[in-house]
Amino acid sequence: MRRRSVPAWLATFVLGATAGSVLAAAPPGPAFPLFASASALAAACESGLGEVATLVGKLEKHPADAGWLAAWDDLNAAIEDRATPVSFIENVHPDPAVRDAAQACSQRWSELGSSLAQNEVLYRALMRVQPRDAIERAFASYAREGFEDAGVALPPAALPGVPGMAVTRLKLSPASVVRSTLPLRSSR
Repeated sequence: MRRRSVPAWLATFVLGATAGSVLAAAPPGPAFPLFASASALAAACESGLGEVATLVGKLEKHPADAGWLAAWDDLNAAIEDRATPVSFIENVHPDPAVRDAAQACSQRWSELGSSLAQNEVLYRALMRVQPRDAIERAFASYAREGFEDAGVALPPAALPGVPGMAVTRLKLSPASVVRSTLPLRSSR
């Protein structure tokens, strides 16, 4: 009995068309940013921090309703979309000036994350949210742990610290991210 084979030209066409459609598909999410210079990265950093500050302001005003957790997730996705490429570039870019700019930007994103975890307005809203299902309960629990690990739920007298030590918190406004230094109280 003779086996029938697919003609080579047909196999090549089918495989080529399949591979082409797979390769042509854009990956999910935003395109990876390309920074031609340190100043381009610094400008993108400033822009991204401003955009996220605006989102934080909107979330602070968002009612603690069924859509709050989705808005919190959107905020975190926006942060990841802007901060993660910078963190990567900080470690691999061939230009030392771009790496240095990325390191400075990564530090600002880190400060924003710390400030966000200590945002009492967002924490109180999260505590009022009524999750609708097991997924939202797990998500809310994870978010609550992040806030509590950062100390947002502690009364000022319970904040750990050393006399004279200061912590930098960020005050977020839609226009900019401004640093302010607040002293920590001693736990003694």
